[in-house]
Amino acid sequence: MLLKPLLVGRPGCFEFYETGLTLGTDSESEYTPSSSTDSPESWRLIGQWLKHCTENHDRCNARVAEPWAPTRLLDISTFQDGYVRLVEQDRTISMTEPYATLSHCWGTGFSIQSTNSLNIHMHFQRISNAYLPKTFLDAIRISQSLSLRYLWIDSLCIIQDSIDDWTQEADIMSKVYRYAFINIAATGAKDGTVGCFWERDPRAVRPTEFTIHWSNCEENEGRRYHVVPEPHLWAQGLVAQPLNQRGWVLQERILSPRVLHFGSDQLLWECREFVACETYHRGLPPSLRGNVIIDIKTLDLGDEPRDDRWPAKYISTSVNRSVGLLGRVGDALTELFRPITLQEVTLNSTRQTALAYRDWDAVVELYSMANLTFPIDKLTALSGIASSISIGDKTAVADGYLAGLWQSSLPSHLLWTTERRERVRVDVPRRHWDYIAPSWSWASIDGKISMAWCLHNYDPRDYLVTLEGASMTWYSTAARFGRVTAGFLVLSGPLASVLWEADESPTSMNARTAKITHICPKGHDHAKSVSIPPDTTTKAEILFDTVEDQVPEELILLPVVGIMRRTVRENQTVSGLVLRQEAPQPYSDLEQNRTERYSRLGFFYTVRPRASRILRNIPRQTITII
Repeated sequence: MLLKPLLVGRPGCFEFYETGLTLGTDSESEYTPSSSTDSPESWRLIGQWLKHCTENHDRCNARVAEPWAPTRLLDISTFQDGYVRLVEQDRTISMTEPYATLSHCWGTGFSIQSTNSLNIHMHFQRISNAYLPKTFLDAIRISQSLSLRYLWIDSLCIIQDSIDDWTQEADIMSKVYRYAFINIAATGAKDGTVGCFWERDPRAVRPTEFTIHWSNCEENEGRRYHVVPEPHLWAQGLVAQPLNQRGWVLQERILSPRVLHFGSDQLLWECREFVACETYHRGLPPSLRGNVIIDIKTLDLGDEPRDDRWPAKYISTSVNRSVGLLGRVGDALTELFRPITLQEVTLNSTRQTALAYRDWDAVVELYSMANLTFPIDKLTALSGIASSISIGDKTAVADGYLAGLWQSSLPSHLLWTTERRERVRVDVPRRHWDYIAPSWSWASIDGKISMAWCLHNYDPRDYLVTLEGASMTWYSTAARFGRVTAGFLVLSGPLASVLWEADESPTSMNARTAKITHICPKGHDHAKSVSIPPDTTTKAEILFDTVEDQVPEELILLPVVGIMRRTVRENQTVSGLVLRQEAPQPYSDLEQNRTERYSRLGFFYTVRPRASRILRNIPRQTITII
């Protein structure tokens, strides 16, 4: 039976649950942690988790549409002879042969063994065990204990000094992990020298238990209960592990059918239907479930994609066809490297789509807290998840993907906000120095993102803007889910010019906040603007994305959603984007609408009735946001 809530302790500290079983029989599930994660007891527990998953979980063992294997794998069958070797798909690898993957931190100040254009031919012959770091050696031993012959390690299976090979492999990363039998995660290791196994105090791993003898109970032995920590503390402990602070690992966790974590204090098992650890080896108590950090693999995002075609909503901008051989060759090259332009949008999404948005929002919020060695990889490190999902029903074409946002989620998903993180030091969001994404995309921010305002149940009548068009230019046209070099949105809606005053509240958790003081239509003289001075009850209305942006005295507000509930007291809320007008620049060939350009500075919302009415009814304009 599942662990059953019975008694509740002091709020925010502990909960008490009656012990029970979730897998196997009593004798199969008995487990006592030892002083090392590399012990017979630990290996038996791993065997129980794996057996339970492979025999009972439909989602974890779903049949794939067609056999597939990575471009390269490590053949570890010769490990006992002192070496392993690299093999290629078209020569040696069977498309149906199971393989493991390794998730690990490369570390800083440590030169990890890798494959490059100079040593790749030697790696096809042999890679001496003596040259492999401890984490690789441990992963090989773990794979062999699971009766696997092949192992995929990024630094060895991708040619690290080849941009073409790296781009190609990044584009198929979702398949590498989704088709793997298991992902081995060196979760507690900061670099390759640490390895997967740890010594620890077994008393710290054992669950806190107590027995209660009830006076009216016929059972003399009483009943046993577990003391379970507060879910937030448990989740933060998981995130604090070195590997889980790495941006790339999120898609590795989500896409793999099952993950075996080797943490600094204990083992943790994750698959699409079950989560357990050594402390709670029969399955995590219900009070620890429901947190996205812990339950990330239960989301539907890792399942087999239903439709990977290019969306019909995207068409080529090169519509003129040339006559003659040279002209046709030129058109073919233009088509190959063409930019893609968004032609139509939808405001209404299906119920299934809303669930997909919910899962995607959870991924974005968790991903935004992770670190990347190279910020330019921000969209690429999430491309595996993005390319593996299809928002819509099985008969619909795949949804349009716009630098971390989904076409059918707009305009509501433009309402993301930034948050500070209180850790050893305060992490204040900032904009990336290099170009990562357009300003309207959350990916342009280095810092924690909240999608709380990106609701899925807005009434269509609540929308105040219309998305007229969009365009993305990718670094590689073969990988539309990866790195971008430019992009813009064309939006039509009410456009207001406002004056503001800063809110210097030291308790504010936002990077910077302000209140609206004057409003007038864009392009009008502020001497004739409407004054709406805030009072002592007015809360912060303007939330700037960062403290580093140069904020002008005059801000542009684009209301996106306006909600009006007619009750005894009229209740109105208007939310939208805070913009800054950009200096005129030459238009690109893609920008058919020669409109004024703006960039995002933040998010705003107001509940003041007068301000809300003015913003809802301000004259509409069509603008471009870059």
